[in-house]
Amino acid sequence: MRTIVFIAHSPLQGLDVFGPVEIFTAANFYKENYKIVLLSSTKSKTLKAHSGITVVADKYFKDYKGPIDTLIVTGNPDKKPSKELLDWIKLKFKSTRRLCSVCTGAFILAESGLLKNKKATTHWMWEQSFKNQFKDVELDISSIWTKDGKVYTSAGVSTGIDLALALVEEDFGAAAALQIAKGLVLFLRRSGNQKQFSQMLLNQEKEKDQFTDLNLWLQENIKKDISVEEMAQHIGMSPRNFSRQFKLIFNHGPAEHLRKLRIEKAQKLLEASNMDWKRISSLCGMPNEALRRAFIRETGISPQDYKKRYK
Repeated sequence: MRTIVFIAHSPLQGLDVFGPVEIFTAANFYKENYKIVLLSSTKSKTLKAHSGITVVADKYFKDYKGPIDTLIVTGNPDKKPSKELLDWIKLKFKSTRRLCSVCTGAFILAESGLLKNKKATTHWMWEQSFKNQFKDVELDISSIWTKDGKVYTSAGVSTGIDLALALVEEDFGAAAALQIAKGLVLFLRRSGNQKQFSQMLLNQEKEKDQFTDLNLWLQENIKKDISVEEMAQHIGMSPRNFSRQFKLIFNHGPAEHLRKLRIEKAQKLLEASNMDWKRISSLCGMPNEALRRAFIRETGISPQDYKKRYK
């Protein structure tokens, strides 16, 4: 029996807690063996979610005397953690197999000193605040979750689900994690080094009206050899003005933009299909070796190693 202990606070972000909880619950449905315990950071065991829903914790953290295999600390950016909680986390860290945080729970781990000189992440909205407070932590805001020794941090909200799946994979193998992901109808299992935003999501946030159709057109024609001149022609601009306006909006040039879209397409095909690299390269519109080099530069790992994470 592996005991997964959550520390939660009021007000709580429901998905930070119940996203990971549902992963471990689903693992039990598939005959794995987790016990889930919810602890309150205050003497009141009644926790209020931002949604208004009330949740009752099993115990106040100081009253808990049971075993802890994995301790998961969720966040509350509006309130400083008590010295008692920080001391308790540091004490339990010595005997727990894994210490994790979800979202701004990373602030609590950093406050305790357990993230000193370690790699960590948190929600992108709190990047600058975290950097200002904890200069001795190597913040990797681009990743959805990180692992440094036995300390794990996740970016928050839905990424707590990704972290929980990774923990299940560590415990029971990739097949178990994949079955859980399928059972919960998750679109895909994301590795920790995936970015908090996909390129298409960033595009949707930044794009102006005249570029909206361009991004859709690029997606539909991604396997073709597309020049900057053709992109400019598609939206009725001169190549020079197009390149200038494009860079002002997206902070990179149109050729780099297309390359990023091709790499993201390759990632999706590696995650969701059994196609060989030659076929993937063809569908992404780049020669095998050129796409492989670009893929490694963008993700930090080879396509083969990336694929292994989704087997």
